[in-house]
Amino acid sequence: PVLRMPTGAGKTRLAVEIIRSALRKDKKIAFIVDRLQLVQQSCDALDEAGLDHGVIQGNHERRNHSKPVQVVSAQTLAKRQWWEFNLAIVDECHVTRQIHKDIMTAWNALPFVGLTATPWARGMGNLWDDLIVPVEMGELIEQGFLVDADVFSPSKANMKGVKLIGGDYHQAEAEQRMRLVGDIPHHWYRLARGKRTLLMAMSVDHSKAMVEQFAAAGVPARHIDAYTPSEQRQRDIAAFRSGEVLVLSSVGVLTTGFDAPEAECLILARPTKSRILHVQMVGRVLRPAAHIEKQRAVVLDHAGNFERLGWHTDPMPDELDDGVNELAKRVNEPAVEKLPRACNACGTLVMPGVYECPMCGGTVKRKPIVKVVRGELEKMAKRHGLPASAIHNKLDSHAQKMAFFAGLRYHAHMKGYKEGWAAHAYKKHYGDWPHSSLYAAPKEKPQPHVLSFIRSLQIARAHSHYR
Repeated sequence: PVLRMPTGAGKTRLAVEIIRSALRKDKKIAFIVDRLQLVQQSCDALDEAGLDHGVIQGNHERRNHSKPVQVVSAQTLAKRQWWEFNLAIVDECHVTRQIHKDIMTAWNALPFVGLTATPWARGMGNLWDDLIVPVEMGELIEQGFLVDADVFSPSKANMKGVKLIGGDYHQAEAEQRMRLVGDIPHHWYRLARGKRTLLMAMSVDHSKAMVEQFAAAGVPARHIDAYTPSEQRQRDIAAFRSGEVLVLSSVGVLTTGFDAPEAECLILARPTKSRILHVQMVGRVLRPAAHIEKQRAVVLDHAGNFERLGWHTDPMPDELDDGVNELAKRVNEPAVEKLPRACNACGTLVMPGVYECPMCGGTVKRKPIVKVVRGELEKMAKRHGLPASAIHNKLDSHAQKMAFFAGLRYHAHMKGYKEGWAAHAYKKHYGDWPHSSLYAAPKEKPQPHVLSFIRSLQIARAHSHYR
């Protein structure tokens, strides 16, 4: 069977109890993981539980086939003679490799238990015989085991026309579209300033470019990827958890097997058509953290994933895809009328059936049923990355607005722009013309977040020419 257990449901603890139960019956257990970095994480969990074990992965220092419990790398298992076992627990079982199929076919009389939060991969029903759902993510949020999230859909990439490969966006084309969204640091500063933030990027180059943008704005940020040395990665993660680093950007390595409850904000700069990846990414910021008084998470969806794939708490099918019922297709292409919509004023995403924005009180327009077509939600929120946000007015004091306007006036003066440029830029940011009292402050050099906003204007202008 497959156990569908969302983030925070205690998947590791359940695996430990299954192993303990099997050991009492003198069984040999293989705990199979998909990624090399999950080997150490699994070892740590078993050590904490007091379960002695060996490791089958390359020339691992804990290699010892005499142990009744083995943490097994799927990649290594594909290259070696199989170790005899009586029970196999397959972590992240939605990732189906040929070696999984070979083992389950050859040892079909033995029990296999699959663990995953996202059992929606195509063809899983042909390999696994049942799906057990002990708890839903929404229940965990209601019971306080996870925090809920405020999701904002500010400026985002226009993915129309991007090629698909294997059911998801072509990486190079998607990266190019994401690079045209130049106000990501600016929106972070306005909506999640000071919060420890995970950034999901399209590629290594894209991730490093985003880190450079945050660093230029004075925000401590780091990049990690699959090739970052293990010791350096651990140092960067430790710096992030301590608050020394505020933005941790990556490609792939933070989507699964990464737990940092201190993460309060998620920046989605990686468009996807995969609900599996979507839910995995969002789950990274939903763990509670009482020591920092984390009440809710913030998600800045510059990729448009929520409007494409729906809410992370949406009810999901309680069956596996068998290649005939097209479950995987239905999961990745939810009905349009069930998708969240963005507030026209501030960009906050709200659930279907809600027509007043809980953040700014603005109206979320109903969409005529007969004219609902996939893609209009993207058009509805298309503001070239320059929303006239009521939230900015709500968050900023008069002094902050005065300093912001003074920076715009200084920039206009230095660039030789017309006098009205600063006022128009201010209106694009705040949604209102600057009050006459704001002219009382002398022009001053723009602060980093003002410069970031100015760069977003320039990139948005290039974006409009591109389209």
